Amino acid sequence: MSPEFLATAGRGESPKWPVGQGFQRSQDLVAKLRGTPGAIGYTELNLAAGSAVRIASIRNAAGEFVKPSAKSIAAAATASGSKMNNDFRVSLTNALGKESYPISSFTWFYVPAVAKEPGRGNMVASYLKWVYTSGQKIAQEKGYAILPPEVLEKAVAKAATVR
Repeated sequence: MSPEFLATAGRGESPKWPVGQGFQRSQDLVAKLRGTPGAIGYTELNLAAGSAVRIASIRNAAGEFVKPSAKSIAAAATASGSKMNNDFRVSLTNALGKESYPISSFTWFYVPAVAKEPGRGNMVASYLKWVYTSGQKIAQEKGYAILPPEVLEKAVAKAATVR
């Protein structure tokens, strides 16, 4: 969202942060946060919420300061879900809406459309079917945001083509 940040840190899985320290495991990041006064980090909501670190409110596109929650992440997903392409590329960053948490993202699955071994393809298809049915209920019970209906419909249809 920031041209200055893009020029400095770049884009990708591991940006070139101008300061700070990276961690391979989120649990290590949280431990360092707890032990470093004034430290700032970014990790999965459930991990942060369950570790007694302070969680910041972030100003969103509507100018509202919003804390991360299943509700505010779902609001960002719902606001952006209608813009999702058939290849599922969409950004939830700075999604519209006064309740949207501005630094949200989906969790992604990358699976081959056709497996090298048909048995494996069928198992992956079964797993994805579970993720998008019973798994959604379990995710919600664990405090995660579930997929909005229009995104879930696309994901279910795509997962059904995995072989």
